[in-house]
Parts: sequence; structure tokens; C-alpha cells
Amino acid sequence: MDTLEISAQIQQALLELNQREAGIVMLCIVRELPTSEAAVVLGIPEGTVKSRLSRVKARLRGRLDHLAPTASEMRA
Repeated sequence: MDTLEISAQIQQALLELNQREAGIVMLCIVRELPTSEAAVVLGIPEGTVKSRLSRVKARLRGRLDHLAPTASEMRA
């Protein structure tokens, strides 16, 4: 797979997130804020941020798992 195809698949997966999920991904993954700080920014409990982040990461992992390198590719 080429880089452009991979980028397009990742972009599409992110575009499929709803606004709440996208906000949590942006704050916790892209901007690397701790969940406690993301909770303050979003005005929701930290536990809600943690559970939503866990669910969205699992969904993205399932959707994009085929893009992960195999063990043999990592050794090369």
C-alpha cells in the first residue's frame, strides 16, 4: 500500500467520527492533553473522556488494523 492510500484511509476513518469523538481524539491524541485536562476543556467528567476515548480508539483500531505493519515488516 502506498502512503497516499494509507493517509486517505486514516483521514476517512477520522471523518466518520462524530463531533464529540473527534474533539476527544484531537485533545487527547493529537494535542496529547491528559484526560483530566481534556475533561475541563470539554466540560465533562474525566471518566466520560476516558470511556469515550477507549471506545473511539477501539473502533479506529478495528477499522485501520489492516494498515499495521506485521512483525516481519518491522524486522526488515
